[in-house]
Amino acid sequence: MTDKEFRRLGKSDLIDIIYELQKNELLLQAELEQTKMQLESKEIKIEKAGSLAEAVLSVNGVLESAQKAADQYLEQMKQRAKAEYDSILQKAEEEAKRIVEEAKREAKTICEENSAEKLDSEIRSEH
Repeated sequence: MTDKEFRRLGKSDLIDIIYELQKNELLLQAELEQTKMQLESKEIKIEKAGSLAEAVLSVNGVLESAQKAADQYLEQMKQRAKAEYDSILQKAEEEAKRIVEEAKREAKTICEENSAEKLDSEIRSEH
């Protein structure tokens, strides 16, 4: 999604995106756990391994590689979600600042109009 598309999204849309990313991360974590359990529950077929110790070392290497890959993926997803969150937060803060500034300008204009009307009223009442 491009910056322009993000800018056009409302706050609720941005929150929905964050929610979907978090939900996706939880699903991936659950899938990883399920895959780990399946891997651990499979029987080891030793064809070329000369000993049980070699088979255990082989499986440990596979599990370590799988764990490293899963950890890297989760870290990337967290970094990506954080970057998107930071971007959304920055845009929301900028929008809030713009709204406050606009409200201040409008309030100043209203106060100036009221002061002018009050002054006109006082001048008319003196005459």
